[in-house]
Amino acid sequence: MFLARQSTLKLIVCLYLSCSNMGFSAISDQDAQSYFRFLARINIASPLEHAGSHGTLGLGLGMGLGVYHTSVNNEILREHWRNSNQAVLHNPSPSQRLVLPRFYFHKGLPYAVDFGFSLAQDVTTKTRIWSGFGQWTPIEGMAMPALALRGGFSRCMGLAATDASSLSMDGVLSYGFLKLLTIYGTAGLSRHQVEVRSGDEFGTGLALTPNGYGSMESTFVGYNRSVGLQFQFLPGLATATTEVQIATDSRLSFAAKFSLGI
Repeated sequence: MFLARQSTLKLIVCLYLSCSNMGFSAISDQDAQSYFRFLARINIASPLEHAGSHGTLGLGLGMGLGVYHTSVNNEILREHWRNSNQAVLHNPSPSQRLVLPRFYFHKGLPYAVDFGFSLAQDVTTKTRIWSGFGQWTPIEGMAMPALALRGGFSRCMGLAATDASSLSMDGVLSYGFLKLLTIYGTAGLSRHQVEVRSGDEFGTGLALTPNGYGSMESTFVGYNRSVGLQFQFLPGLATATTEVQIATDSRLSFAAKFSLGI
């Protein structure tokens, strides 16, 4: 009898959160800001590259992953971090860490300019994050540290009621040892724009507005810092990179990449 009552109570709670005609539960401002900062952190473009340029013959492909602490109320993630075709009731409870596999591409150009892009996709929700970057290296660093300026853009796509995009600008400093090991660091600023929508068509029971309808937009500027280590197994052919990142909400994130190319 007790188990039956408990199951009935869970069903009532789920229906309350998923059916708009039974009312909405408003998200606190603190939880909303935590969700915005989480989106900003996973959305910052990082190509996992040092400050040196790859040259006009440079071309590379890589596979890797990013590990991010969610640090958000689980019910908010359950409602909002889901595919547009996925009902809330069928959305699995998120874990404390989000792991995003990522594909990388880079190409070198004349005048010490490089560009590239990456694509990450959440295995569970199928959410995709497209990122692109451009980098100019005025100091190549033969016998001293290399210095580069990097700009990036990222967009999070595929969520039921959330859009997020980010612009970033960073300085990159790196130093290589024996052409096998390179340590680098980045520091800069990023501008984030997040929109979260609520209403019947989105099926959200947790809303940012008291009446449960409409949208809430937030535009804010944060900082980016990272430290990375790059090791060349086969100089000019195979490279492994690891990076520790810290962004707007002071949470550490981790990324790794294995790439082939020049």
